[in-house]
Amino acid sequence: MVSSTASDYQWLGWALLTQCSFAGNNFLLSAVDQLVDPDLAADAGISAIFVVWAVTGLLGVGGLGWQAIHGGALAGMGGKLNVLFAFCAGLTNTLGTLILAVALAADPSSAGPITSVLPLNSILVGLLTWVALGEALRLPHIIGLAVAISGPMCMSFADTSGSFSKALALGILTACMFGLSNFLRKVVSRRGASVPSTTVVVFLTVGFSASCAITGCFTQGRGLKGLEEPRLACFSALSGLLWAIGGLCFQLSMKGLAGPASAIANTNSVGVLLLETIFFHPPMKALKLLGMGLSVVGIIILSLASPPKREARNIACADILIEDAAPLPRQSDGTSLVAVLAP
Repeated sequence: MVSSTASDYQWLGWALLTQCSFAGNNFLLSAVDQLVDPDLAADAGISAIFVVWAVTGLLGVGGLGWQAIHGGALAGMGGKLNVLFAFCAGLTNTLGTLILAVALAADPSSAGPITSVLPLNSILVGLLTWVALGEALRLPHIIGLAVAISGPMCMSFADTSGSFSKALALGILTACMFGLSNFLRKVVSRRGASVPSTTVVVFLTVGFSASCAITGCFTQGRGLKGLEEPRLACFSALSGLLWAIGGLCFQLSMKGLAGPASAIANTNSVGVLLLETIFFHPPMKALKLLGMGLSVVGIIILSLASPPKREARNIACADILIEDAAPLPRQSDGTSLVAVLAP
């Protein structure tokens, strides 16, 4: 049986696995960009994203079928509101990914400013879970979160752009989409929905987005432009598999601290840089090395930070968010107890 101390850190392990999976996912997308004809790079990037979505959706269909055979499809969701929250989580994630892909395709030089603000979604998640769910953090968690997200931001500033303001605005919009998606995943987790069922709903939503996007591409005669070479299509499909694995691990990490878990997942750029260095040997810039070091230090701080004490207090917003979830413990006066920190 897992000790209470070990269970308090399980979220950290899942967050690190998320980081590794997303690093592989993004590296394979980067490989597509490196190997495709430069004139087709923008189109290939968008097509690859659609393939990632499609693979994720197929895994969602498979998961739904498996659940139907073993106890009932989505039996662990615990209510229609949980399904709605999970659907919105999947939808906002795909919207964020689409905004990012289209923005980079339109102006590849904007990669630096756009990606520099993406890690800020961790702060948004931390604020939302604090205000809405009462998930407070200790000072070491706050410091670790700040240091961890400063790493990817520093690495992204190694790239320059001629349209900084527009790129920054698109980056903030994308970060908000990702932050809202991660927060909704935390809400569903807090409301008691099972990880497999939540993940299936998110995957099915992503798959629905893929079906709409790919149908539109073939209707317009575009197809999956840029992925005609089989290995590029395979890289995109494998990237989708890794994204799905990362999505499952991330949902498991939501059993713990949402803000720090999001911050650790965002440091996947360190893994991408390491893999690119091994396979493509890009020039190593000082800012990227500094960012890598900051990411590692931030993760170490979060790893060593002691778990916050479990407290309980009444939080009206949290009561609303979990109103039809599993019954909560009650105080002597009959009011519900909502844990301040990780469920």
